[in-house]
Amino acid sequence: MEMDDDAEREAAIEESRRKLAELEADKPLWEEQARRRAAQEKEERRRAEETKQESQRKSAEESKRSKERQAEEERRKAAEAAFDLRSKRERARKQAQNEIKYWRNAPWSTARALERYRNLCSAFDTANFIRGEAVTIFESIPWPMLSRPGTFGVEDIDWASVEAFFSHVRHHLPSKEFRELVEKSHKRFHPDRWRSRRVLASVDDEEEKECLEVAANTVAQALTPLWQELTGR
Repeated sequence: MEMDDDAEREAAIEESRRKLAELEADKPLWEEQARRRAAQEKEERRRAEETKQESQRKSAEESKRSKERQAEEERRKAAEAAFDLRSKRERARKQAQNEIKYWRNAPWSTARALERYRNLCSAFDTANFIRGEAVTIFESIPWPMLSRPGTFGVEDIDWASVEAFFSHVRHHLPSKEFRELVEKSHKRFHPDRWRSRRVLASVDDEEEKECLEVAANTVAQALTPLWQELTGR
């Protein structure tokens, strides 16, 4: 029995030696396969990184192109808006010039001064200054003046001239209409009203803006006593 056990142990040891020898013989093959797998994985990672970088590059380029297109579109819209505003101002300027020419040659009277005032008030009261249709020229504002258009400037608008206008037109209107005219005019030229409507929003010249504001305040102040007299306030 002992001999059989020894033989089995020897056989087991020999088998282990044989397997170790086989494993040792296959080691270069395993190592080569491991190197190939490592190289393949490295190459896959490199390609994945290149793909990622290429995707990021394309995304960055597309984002840049998108921003450039957006900037170009904004520039185009700004240019169109500026052109539209210039066109509106030019049309308003020509219209005012044509009106001055018309009134310069037409008979002038208190009734005509009242007619012109009302016509200008209608356009002025419905203008949307927030959208850029703000006052761009002196003649587009309905100043309550008896003088013929084109014969007075912003420096001529004073308390006495406003009082004279309403004093004269008073005789051309029924009492109720005259009171409505004064009330609407007082509201029209009130400083808070001008600020809320942003009447002077698109006047670029600061000196011109200041002069127009002073003239408007003068009209409002001159109207206040008459408005208080008619309304009892």
